[in-house]
Amino acid sequence: MVSFLNWLERVGRIKANPLKFVGKVDERGQKKRVRRAFTDDELRKLIEGSGSRGIIYFTAARTGLRQEELPMHQTT
Repeated sequence: MVSFLNWLERVGRIKANPLKFVGKVDERGQKKRVRRAFTDDELRKLIEGSGSRGIIYFTAARTGLRQEELPMHQTT
């Protein structure tokens, strides 16, 4: 957000970046979110509720491919 506001200021879209003097939060030692795979039931619900995109989620989940690596990935 700060970078975006800096850019807006540089190109003259805003007069001043309102976040210029807001400091970063020190997250050292903070507990990180543990990532995990979907359970079969969670994946089934995602696929059923996603309409035509369900096959993409199924393929990604079962192959381990990321979005950019899937053959049907579109950049639009």
